[in-house]
Amino acid sequence: MPQTAVISRQSSPVPRRHLWRRGLAVTILGTAGLLLAVLFFTLRGSGVNGTAGAALAILGALTTALGPLLAATLPPGGWRGFVQILTVLAALLSAIAGYFLMQSIYTAVMALATVAAVVLMLTGGNRP
Repeated sequence: MPQTAVISRQSSPVPRRHLWRRGLAVTILGTAGLLLAVLFFTLRGSGVNGTAGAALAILGALTTALGPLLAATLPPGGWRGFVQILTVLAALLSAIAGYFLMQSIYTAVMALATVAAVVLMLTGGNRP
């Protein structure tokens, strides 16, 4: 009776210190959006200074910036995928908020962050 070798499909885990690099573009764009949102919230001539919409834009950009960093600390699987989906939603809803706040540069930055987050999620950002 011939014995067959069982080949286990185990991928070598990437060291955790390299996982954050995958989401670097999303983090940079989220940070740029955060700086813009804080500027629009505090600048008197922006037309949205001190409004609740600008405060929500700050919260959305902060979530977009921190999402990939949090996802890099989680093990592959359900929670990392969940955090990545929330990051995509935060970036998308922040881009929509920027449109309604009539801040085109913020809208463009958060739209790019949305695209980068989707690309990260679809190209294996959930694998080790």
